[in-house]
Amino acid sequence: MKTRQKHDYPSGAWRRSYARRSAVERSNSRIKDRATIDVARGWCRVMGRVEMSLLLVGALAVRNLDLIDAFEDRLAEADRRASKGLPRQRRRRRRSLAELAGTAS
Repeated sequence: MKTRQKHDYPSGAWRRSYARRSAVERSNSRIKDRATIDVARGWCRVMGRVEMSLLLVGALAVRNLDLIDAFEDRLAEADRRASKGLPRQRRRRRRSLAELAGTAS
């Protein structure tokens, strides 16, 4: 029973749950990335739970502000495309499912 999934695989609830998990993993990897925020072992010389918590909250705030900026940029781009009468830009797979499965001819 412990290994049973909470939601059935192709359902909408499963997709929402999986997307939430992916967002959490993206945020964790972003704040630990050495090229950006770099919250990794030895990232600061401050000792103490309160001090480390405050620094981590600051790092997460920076991450959230980056997310907000990217969202606003996407909205501005969508508005620009709509004002010019261009179709909405869609995210597409780089490779088809058939190519990924190896059945493409």
